[in-house]
Amino acid sequence: MFGTMSIVLQNLDIFFIMVIIKGIEYTNADIFLIYRVFGTGM
Repeated sequence: MFGTMSIVLQNLDIFFIMVIIKGIEYTNADIFLIYRVFGTGM
């Protein structure tokens, strides 16, 4: 259980780092698409 949680948190860290690096370049559609990909990936 805890192992799975740490993997999910790692993915979220990567996601937020990507968003911060791209910053304003991301549109709402891009964020929504990435969110869907992450959602189906888990």
